[in-house]
Amino acid sequence: MSKKFFIRGQAVLISLILLVVTIFGSVNVSASTAYTGMRNISALDFVKDIRLGWNLGNTLDAPTEIGWGNPTTTKAMIDKVKEMGFNAVRVPVTWDTHIGASPNYTIDSAWITRVEQVVNYALDDNMYVILNLHHENKWNIPTYANEAQSKAKLAKVWEQIANRFKNYSDYLIFEAMNEPRVEGSAAEWSGGTSENRQVINSLNLTAVNTIRGTGGNNASRFIMVPGHAAADMDVVLNDLVIPNNDSKVIVSIHAYTPYYFSMDINGTSSWGSSSDKSSLTTELDGIYNRYIKNGRAVIIGEFGTIDKNNLSSRVAHAEYFAQQARARGIAPFWWDNGYYAPGKADTFALLNRTGLTWYYPTIAQALVRGSGGTSTSIPSNTSTATNTPTKAPTPTNTATPTNTATPTKSQNTNTPISSAYPEDINGDKVINMADVILIASHFNAVAGGSNYDKKCDLNNDGAINMSDVILLAMKFNTIIGSNTPTPTPSTSVSPSTSASPAILYNGRFDFSDSKGPRCAWSGSNVELNFSGTEVSATINSTGENWFQAFIDGVPQTPFSVAYNPTTVKVASGLSNGNHKLVIWKRTEASQGEVQFQGFSFGSGKLLAPPAPLERKIEFIGDSITCGYGDEGTSKDQHFTPKNENSYLSYAAITARTLNASANIIAWSGIGLSQNYGGQSGPLMGDRYPYTLPYSNVQWDFTKYVPQVVVINLGTNDFSTNPPDKTKYENGYTDLLKKIRSSYPNAQIFCTIGPMLSGSQLDSCRSDITEVVNGLKSKGDSKIYYVEYPVQTESNGYGEDWHPSLKTHQLMADQLTAEIKSKLGW
Repeated sequence: MSKKFFIRGQAVLISLILLVVTIFGSVNVSASTAYTGMRNISALDFVKDIRLGWNLGNTLDAPTEIGWGNPTTTKAMIDKVKEMGFNAVRVPVTWDTHIGASPNYTIDSAWITRVEQVVNYALDDNMYVILNLHHENKWNIPTYANEAQSKAKLAKVWEQIANRFKNYSDYLIFEAMNEPRVEGSAAEWSGGTSENRQVINSLNLTAVNTIRGTGGNNASRFIMVPGHAAADMDVVLNDLVIPNNDSKVIVSIHAYTPYYFSMDINGTSSWGSSSDKSSLTTELDGIYNRYIKNGRAVIIGEFGTIDKNNLSSRVAHAEYFAQQARARGIAPFWWDNGYYAPGKADTFALLNRTGLTWYYPTIAQALVRGSGGTSTSIPSNTSTATNTPTKAPTPTNTATPTNTATPTKSQNTNTPISSAYPEDINGDKVINMADVILIASHFNAVAGGSNYDKKCDLNNDGAINMSDVILLAMKFNTIIGSNTPTPTPSTSVSPSTSASPAILYNGRFDFSDSKGPRCAWSGSNVELNFSGTEVSATINSTGENWFQAFIDGVPQTPFSVAYNPTTVKVASGLSNGNHKLVIWKRTEASQGEVQFQGFSFGSGKLLAPPAPLERKIEFIGDSITCGYGDEGTSKDQHFTPKNENSYLSYAAITARTLNASANIIAWSGIGLSQNYGGQSGPLMGDRYPYTLPYSNVQWDFTKYVPQVVVINLGTNDFSTNPPDKTKYENGYTDLLKKIRSSYPNAQIFCTIGPMLSGSQLDSCRSDITEVVNGLKSKGDSKIYYVEYPVQTESNGYGEDWHPSLKTHQLMADQLTAEIKSKLGW
């Protein structure tokens, strides 16, 4: 089987790879480097690439692999985890039941071979692997009385493990110990004693020195060390000493937080309020300020929540935890112990390892989504969800923004022709180590020789040599057809705290950050006029967000920004004149916040801003209004952010048709009384008041006063189990009261459809019309009920049974007619 050995390949290949890594010491790492040995990167950059992990719990850390009820680990299990979107696996191992007597403490050869086989399952999938000592507390006891004996055994065990894996690449990480503590002691889970913490420092030092002493790749391998019980407590972390102040040492923390929600079966089952999120972000900020801010990397090796029949709250917690950890440069690993028994303690299982299905695909998807990953799998036991959106053909009914100039020929640098990038030798649209390897395989060949390949001769001088390597290095990590960073043009505009007066910001924006305006909700967009032949935008995103740019009304290729400020060359090669740019946020607020940090125009300049539209419409809804899955081609497809396009939702189409701006306040899976699946969690009434829901920045309702408000809520409330009638109607009424108090003169359209049918639709219709008629009877004459027809097979479906592009257009046609009839637009 394939192993990640650095000793592979020719010496010249090693030299070439090391050259590129030396030139680009801190470039972004990627999975394509899994075969290249030890990279010259910082621990912080390393952990950023370990995006999201999964624990193979209660397996190799049991007395025998199947001793605690889990099946024998297979490659197919790890493949399933990889397909879902995790890119790392923690392999807890208990060695004590496979170790001989002192003084050598020889590890059973069959056991370490089996451990190596499991490690290779993940490495062969280009996944990171953490290998540790787990459940060794019977002998690894942090007291003065046991210190010498514990250190002696610890050193012998790590010496054998480290030697076995010394030639593996840096995709393998060693973790010195798991939750070291004195079992049964009074302070076992409250930080331990000063003695315990001091001895743990000594044990960590022994482990690190032993691993480093084995040489090979272990001399620079990344090693994780924990404090007492791996706890995130000040008393623990204040006393934790990093062995030798080693820059390749990573702090290991376990964070089952908040405890009463995550682990206590008798604790609270709900999570997702503003205070819940604030508490979690405060805890993660503490880790960030203590370590990451000061250059020390952190991995949360274990976190998770047990099943209290509270799926919605678990999903919300999982996504928020992964997102916030990732935003702070921390890699979180879900603790999966394989135990599935809804409503009972310790039920952390996500993957059904026997059936190779997911017990909780929505939790796994939330983790991947929150961490900015994508899934290549379709969970086999997912229900028909309404809270998550893959790729469809380019829509034929793409509308252009109103009030735009005559379209001008433009070249979008997001989709360069492949010949513009000869450095992409293998044509996979990524310039990376695979291309270096191709050059290496033809190194020193000359034209006419049997080993000469013209594609590797980048400078066309008839010889493949170091000059070609350097040319490739200058484009290293370029992703062709995406938002590759480009040099900053000479003329630029950087938003201030009040934003540039020459840029029009449409939607809910917060201007309090000097780096630039921030937004979150679907359809948030910027408009500006400029002169020149090119335009670039610098954008930051706390998640994976996708954007649609328009130059003079001509749609450009969609692009994404995820987690780091990125300068995107939106267009170049334009005619030298005046142009209009629109950048539209296609993805919804759950994908994270976006910050527009500046615009550049080459030798051109920013011009006077476009005039804001007088007509204004606010749309309040769920996944339908977000445009979830609208670019999909099958109801069996599942969500990737790339294919959620709010620009082609019924809401955006209606607004454009009526020459109005659209504020879209929508969140997939959300309801008024319960979220999708009958679960609790933040409802629309909780999220509606915010500009930035994740940052708890509230919206000033005087900043946007619409003439029309459209509500489309109820699909999730009635999707599975019918909601409590009183609770749903009260939720709807409360939202209407807020709308009416903020917009006294607005015409309100209470709509429903097109995903509900049958008795579900009957009940939802009855409740909404009851609320609407009740308000009318009290004198509110500006409120109406509108029902969209149930979607049909003949019009197609988007992903997860969501409305197709055709259905969205039909909805927009109906809604447009309704608004025209009431307002005369």
